Amino acid sequence: MTGSRLSERNQAEIERSAAEAEKVVLKPLERAQIDRYLNPPADTPYGLEYAFYLLGDVRGK
Repeated sequence: MTGSRLSERNQAEIERSAAEAEKVVLKPLERAQIDRYLNPPADTPYGLEYAFYLLGDVRGK
């Protein structure tokens, strides 16, 4: 498989995933659980939240 073919497949998967994500409707409790990872505090005692704090905003990358 060539690099360009892999790139096409990756782009197709990104588009498919984005279309599926647009269909998702979150309940208030689910939204609250996600929000804690979108803007976690630096002093969070939870490892995954701290990892998201260190990563910062990765949208578009």
